[in-house]
Order: sequence, then structure tokens, then C-alpha cells
Amino acid sequence: TYKMLKFVLFLISLQFHGVLCTIVSNDFLTIKMNEYINKYNSTAAASYVSNNDKICSSGSAGYAQTDDNMYQYPFNINSRMHMGSNTKSLTILCLAILLENNLIKNQIPNDNENNSNSNSNSNIVWNTTLSMIFPEYATNTPYENVTLSALASHFSGLAANTDYWSYVNEIDDLMIQRESITKSAFNSIPVVTPDTSFVYSNWGLVVLGHVIETSLGMTWEDALLKYVLIPLDIVDTTTPNTTNTNTTSNTTTTMYPYGAPDEIDANWGHIALSPSKPHIPCDPNNPPTFETNIIPAFQCDNAPNMGPAGTYSGSLLGTSKYYQYIMNCANGLDTQGIIPLSQSGCMQLQTPYGLMDATNTNDYYGYGWIIQYIPTNTSTIRILSHAGSNTYNYVKVMLLPELNIVYWVGTNSGSESDIDMVHDIMNTLPTYNITCI
Repeated sequence: TYKMLKFVLFLISLQFHGVLCTIVSNDFLTIKMNEYINKYNSTAAASYVSNNDKICSSGSAGYAQTDDNMYQYPFNINSRMHMGSNTKSLTILCLAILLENNLIKNQIPNDNENNSNSNSNSNIVWNTTLSMIFPEYATNTPYENVTLSALASHFSGLAANTDYWSYVNEIDDLMIQRESITKSAFNSIPVVTPDTSFVYSNWGLVVLGHVIETSLGMTWEDALLKYVLIPLDIVDTTTPNTTNTNTTSNTTTTMYPYGAPDEIDANWGHIALSPSKPHIPCDPNNPPTFETNIIPAFQCDNAPNMGPAGTYSGSLLGTSKYYQYIMNCANGLDTQGIIPLSQSGCMQLQTPYGLMDATNTNDYYGYGWIIQYIPTNTSTIRILSHAGSNTYNYVKVMLLPELNIVYWVGTNSGSESDIDMVHDIMNTLPTYNITCI
């Protein structure tokens, strides 16, 4: 498209002239975001650009919540917002840390401790198969030879989703719910032959999260806090409403960055029933109901057991620390003091596993990222990107590791028009040439 062409030309100019610098006023992006929400009749829009560990510019416009067609609480770029499927790369980073530090256990029992040929103590790596992790569930199923890499990159053959809410009704314990979801996955019929084609699967990421749980004996939520969020100092310290039941017994609720934000002035998600009707706020503590069977029931979020695939919520600017870490680690900068993961371990997470579409030879997927390569006059630039939504919000992030730049855009509604708005902003944002000085 024309906008993509503009973006490619912009990257070429960066390489040829050095990073361009446009000095903008503090409210530049706020003004731009206001223009976009008026153009698309959206509730809110927010964006930021970061470069070399600094937020160069950020801005937001619109409202965190609407009520009875009246606006209240301006959209707050410092408050939590649901990140949807951008949770996936966090889950995969957590697993990478555990793999490199030999904290993921082989579950095959050793019947003979003196048997030197036993593989029960062998290190688990990305190429380890699911039958080695879940011998009781995965052995003799179509998924027994699926590797952790394939599972993390949506090449497992699993369907996109299962009925996650049905497991919530069975038992309160999240780990037991995910164990049941994992068993059901291995009993399901593959939608494609495993490890042959890309099929985006939230189900597969829940299974991957349960790999972490079975090895550590703690929920995915607690593991992500311990190994990723707290070390990177990106946990939200806002005290959630005490009515939020999506917590685990081992987690400090004042740092519980999961589920739909439910603080008083939180950036709620919104429901767009039609372009001609106002967006309806989805209050996590009191989801809206309607007097017709045509309108579905609203939960305001994904089921909590879907966590590893998409329930992280954090402040917009806080997430920039995570994205900057991803680039710093892959670029060989010293991050060992923050998270025990080597440069090669980080680069593994930015390596394509396979093509998303055999007809498009430049859209790869690997380890939680869409990976593209843009040639310039001197080199090739990688683009890592991903979008996330729980149908009530929509966010998108784009990383340029070679240039150390992050672009982030989001809105608190997930309608088709709002999604178009986010894509429009993301395609235009790099052309503003905003960099830190």
C-alpha cells in the first residue's frame, strides 16, 4: 500500500542519513490522537515512540470510560490497559528464561536411577517434544512430536480456541483449569498436520503456559511476576478493586497486572454494537446486560484461564521497559543483571520459525512475534510486530531492533473501525520522524 511504501522509504532514509530528528512539542501526539478519534468516532487513542531507553513522545486523547452517553475520566496513558495477545511474547520470554536456567523439568519418570541411558534428567530445550513434557497426556496423540518451538510459534496444529469459560465453571483453581485445557488439547483433532502450517492458536499458548506451571508448581501469573514483570519493574502498583476475583493465593493483589483493569478511573474496554450507536463501557465489576437474546452476554475480558495467551494488563508507558529490554538483550547490551537470559537466548525469540502464509514470503512468525525484513540501501532491517485484543480493546506494537525504536498504539475499544484507526496511526506514526534528542 501507499502507506507501507512511505514507511519503507522512511526506513531507507534512516539508514542513509542517520536517524532523523524532529523536535515536537509535548502535546504533539495528543493533538494527533484527538484528530484520529474524531475521524473514526472512537472512544480513545494513545501512542508512544521510544528510542534508546527513552520515551521520545507520547500522547492520548479521549476517555477511559463512558456512561449513559456521558464521558467521564480522560484516557490515562499511565494507567493499566489490556494488552490482549501481546501477552504471548511475555509468556514465551518467561519460558525462555526457565529453559536457559534448566528450570523446566522432564516429566518422564526414571524407573532405574542407575540407568545411564535414562533421559529423565536431560535438559529441556526448545526442540523438546510435548511427549517429554506431558508423557501421560501427549504420548500416542497427534501432538506427541510437537516441539516447544512449534507450540510457541503456532505450528502445533491445535485449533484457535476452546471454550475457556466452561472450565471456569468446573473449579476455581487456575492451574487445574489449565491442566484440563491441556488434556483437552491433546484429545482434540488437529486442524492441520502438526508442524506443517501456521495456525494462530490461543489454545496452544495456554498449553505452553501450563508447561511453566507443571515445572514450577506455581501459576503462570505468579511465574510471570517472579521472572519477568518484577525484574523489569513494569508491574502495575495501582491497587485493584477488591471485588476482582481473578487472583491467586500467592500473588500480592496490589501488583496484580492481569485481567480487565477495574480501578475507579481505569481504562475500561468498550463495546461497539454498531457504528451508529455510542460505545458502551464494559465495567469488569458489573458487566452490562441487555434484554435481548440477540446481544451476547459480556464478561469484559477473556477467561482468566486464558492468561498465557492474553490477559496481561499494564500501563502503556510501563510496557516500553519490556520492549526496550527485548531489543537491548538481542543487541548484546548487558541485561544479565535484570533477567538471566543470554544474548543468544534473546535472539532465539526473534528468529522466524516459519511463514505465516506460503504465498507471502516476507511474513514470518516466531516465538510471539510477526517478523518481517525490509531491505535498505546498506542493510536489512527487521520489524517485530504484534497486535492484541480481548474484543474490548485493541493495541499494536512495532519494534525495529537495529534502530532501537519502538512504536506503540492502542485504543479501549475493539470494533472494526477502532482496529482500522490503530492500523492507520501505526502506519503513519513512523513518518513523523520522532526521535529522542
